[in-house]
Amino acid sequence: MIRIGNNKFLLFHMAKSGMNPKTLQYLMGYAEIGTTMNVYTHVNFDDEKDEIRKLSIV
Repeated sequence: MIRIGNNKFLLFHMAKSGMNPKTLQYLMGYAEIGTTMNVYTHVNFDDEKDEIRKLSIV
């Protein structure tokens, strides 16, 4: 297992870049996916617009 440690800045940007949340969970060594999702992933207005834009392409 590769452990990134407690580098929240790096992990936040890994999550923001679209890295699979389960991969982030593994890298951090968290037992619960909820910890990863609540700490490192955040949705803002731009994220919402991007996801809606993806839906309109399909």
